[in-house]
Amino acid sequence: MEKNLDIRVLFARYRNRQATPAEETQLLELIRSGEQAELFRTLVAESLASQDRGDSISDQAVTEAVDTVYAEIQRSKTPAIRMETMVGEPLRNRISHWWGRVAATAIITAVGCWGIIEYVDRPQLVTLSVPLGKTYSVKLPDSSTVALNGGTTIRYRDPFADDRRHVILKNGQAFFDVRWHPNRPFVVETDDLDVTVLGTSFEIKGYADEPETRVSVATGRVSVSTRKGLDDTTRAHILSLSPHQQLVYDREQGRAALRSVSEAFIAPWRENQLAYNEERLDVVLRDVARKYKTPIKIENPGLAERRITGVIGIAGDASLAQVLEMLSTASSIRYRFEQDTLVVR
Repeated sequence: MEKNLDIRVLFARYRNRQATPAEETQLLELIRSGEQAELFRTLVAESLASQDRGDSISDQAVTEAVDTVYAEIQRSKTPAIRMETMVGEPLRNRISHWWGRVAATAIITAVGCWGIIEYVDRPQLVTLSVPLGKTYSVKLPDSSTVALNGGTTIRYRDPFADDRRHVILKNGQAFFDVRWHPNRPFVVETDDLDVTVLGTSFEIKGYADEPETRVSVATGRVSVSTRKGLDDTTRAHILSLSPHQQLVYDREQGRAALRSVSEAFIAPWRENQLAYNEERLDVVLRDVARKYKTPIKIENPGLAERRITGVIGIAGDASLAQVLEMLSTASSIRYRFEQDTLVVR
């Protein structure tokens, strides 16, 4: 089979989502070789033209599309984030499902991610998931921003509704910096809490494997409603939080407590740090497990309540062994590995 035919077939299979990983690799190698660059550009231009409804396609548009498709093929080998729509509607702006996928990739490739998104005429439900060990920041439809820690999934409609801005935190840890709007409250919904603001910055930590949901306020004021009630009641209860206050909601007991929190301990993971002030060791170890994608078992249950204070650097070159040595020094723990599981004792 000749090279020209190879790249046409491979590109068609890739466009139709039929290409195997080996075929994607072969297509990438053909593009990189340089010999097929002009043909690859022609194939991309033809794909654009097939979606066109009469408008001319500029050379710049073709160049941008070529770069985007090439980047998407590269990133499909090691995706860092998943973004997809949950509502299928007629597409606009001559973008097919496949080309919508490419367009979304163009938006977020600058931060090393990939996405699947459709541009539709009515609001779409977007799900954004970040794998363990990664972090990601995204601008929401109202230009508010949210930073997501590893293992986090959020869901929202794009655009937001006219009367309120609504985000569902399905699991994980997120720091929201919300743009002020006096007539459109911003609501974050977790399994246990509704957090409502008009314009402020705050963090929510609500992993499924944690017994608590925590809300920490950096700036502004936050209202928190507990749908399951407090103190064994069934009615929702509203609490108001000010800057440097943290609400800790015990899911099993249905009770909440307020405490002070320094800004240094609000979402330090955004700066590649784990920072704690008299934090329980089991909480610290779960954070480490998520960062390094390593299951952790505490062999002695009494260790869970041991308290940790300090800052741990988790930048790209900080290894799990280094983090464990710091924890061992700070808390006198011992540890060993049993296959892929870290056992702390």
